[in-house]
Order: sequence, then C-alpha cells, then structure tokens
Amino acid sequence: MNDSEIKLCKRDEAIKQMLELLQREEYKPGMRIPPESELVKQFGCCRSTIRDAINLLVNDNRLYRIRGSGTYVAEHKRPQITIAAILPDLCSEWICI
Repeated sequence: MNDSEIKLCKRDEAIKQMLELLQREEYKPGMRIPPESELVKQFGCCRSTIRDAINLLVNDNRLYRIRGSGTYVAEHKRPQITIAAILPDLCSEWICI
C-alpha cells in the first residue's frame, strides 16, 4: 500500500466517523462543527486528510461553510423530485424545469 492509498483510507475513515456523528445527531443541523485542528486530534489523522473529508461532505451538501465563521451541518432535506425524473420521455422532447 503506497502513501496515497493510506491517505485515502484515513480520509474515508474520517468521513465515516463524521457521518456517524451526523447520523447520531451529535452534530445537529445548523451547528458549527469543531475546527480542523480539533478534528485532527479527535480522529488521529493529519489536517489535509480532515480538510479532504470536509470538502467531500460539503460537496455532498451535508456540511456548508461560512467564510470567517466555520463549517456547519446542513439541514436535512429530502431530495426534490424533478419533472424530468417523473416524466423522462416528455422531457426528451420538451425542456422541463
């Protein structure tokens, strides 16, 4: 196993642990999560690994950032069902919004 594979495993483990905290609602919607430096100590990995994990959770809309303030837990929302998902044949002929 090379260094990039080890880093990937640690990042995935950090994501898994953060998702478990979100699922158990230890981090509630709207709550600011601890800073990266604290998460490094909590999860036992380097800052870049924590940053990668947070970035993936932000991209997945589970967390969001406010510049100068921190990273927060996103509200739990149901995915919206678009017209294109319900009527794909219609949307192949018409532009659906």
